[in-house]
Amino acid sequence: MEKHTKLLFNNMSFISYIVGIVMLTNTINMDSSRQIAMKDPLYDNWIEQLAQHENCPITGLVDSNGVKSYGPYCFQMLTFKGYVRGYGLLQDATDEELYNWISDKDFGRKLIKLMLNEDYENWRHWRNTVINKIGYPIKDKCSIAGIASNGFCCDPPKKCKNIK
Repeated sequence: MEKHTKLLFNNMSFISYIVGIVMLTNTINMDSSRQIAMKDPLYDNWIEQLAQHENCPITGLVDSNGVKSYGPYCFQMLTFKGYVRGYGLLQDATDEELYNWISDKDFGRKLIKLMLNEDYENWRHWRNTVINKIGYPIKDKCSIAGIASNGFCCDPPKKCKNIK
């Protein structure tokens, strides 16, 4: 009976996962300003750099504020849950199932694009990595502030020299 229950839970998690992907895609397709952010390759480059420098284990890593962070983008569960629920994504997923989603790199990338599109200042969720390692995500002000050779926005421009 236990194996059957576990198999049923795994199938339900998989179904929730598929439904979430469909819902995320539909949410993105409904708003043209979100579509622009999804297609912006400069966001992709920045988010990939973020994943390379963050990359918390599935079991979590205690962050500088004493709270565990999870997955490729080191989301803290309260932050992840807040944005997922705030955007109306994964509506059928339980809070426990969100632990599976927090480690999904593709879902996280799309979520970060939505976050940056909603409010550019959301980069602050990864403040230490942004300031000390990868620079700011591309934004219009970069043409004034300066763009490093790796395509990242550098504000102030002199920080561009330290970013590779």
